[in-house]
Amino acid sequence: MAAAALALATAVGSLVAAEAPPEEKSLRQWIEVLALPDASTPERLEAVRAIARLGPEADGIEAAVGPLVEARGDEDPQVRAAAAYTLAALGPVAEPAIPALVAALRDAGHGVLLIDGRPTPVSVWVVASKALGEVGSAAVPALIAAVEDKDPRVCVGAAGALHLTGPGAKDAVEPLLRVLARDETVTRRAAISGLMG
Repeated sequence: MAAAALALATAVGSLVAAEAPPEEKSLRQWIEVLALPDASTPERLEAVRAIARLGPEADGIEAAVGPLVEARGDEDPQVRAAAAYTLAALGPVAEPAIPALVAALRDAGHGVLLIDGRPTPVSVWVVASKALGEVGSAAVPALIAAVEDKDPRVCVGAAGALHLTGPGAKDAVEPLLRVLARDETVTRRAAISGLMG
């Protein structure tokens, strides 16, 4: 038991250390690191996190969206989750990522992100849902199609994003009502949440 606790503490300590402020680089340099085909997982994670810290106000941040979409296809679910989280942080700037984020609603991978200073386990599809909601009303047409998907994960993720979008998602009322008529409890609950947005 003590060995397991030590292993957990070490893993958490590694996560926190990985979230430490990176060396100073420009946005362009972080994008280049992210695009390196031989970059290690820690290097890719550091680049994604640095881009998130720069935020949507950073000069030229639009140039980071494409490489972040590419990172969404990474083999490591930790990188995929961090990329989706960064796209969420960019909000409407991430509009070109909508198709990739909708596709990510099928991603069952898991990662751990440092949220509010605490390591937090996350599912990639949940972070993608948040990112779609943060993009705003530009994502609504794609979310309307996704909310009626037969895959409950996709439906729930789309409904969650519609909820976050709020009044800008008013065109989704009819599709959400159709989801509400399904037999699946999880999708019906998601439809209710989407309607309450």
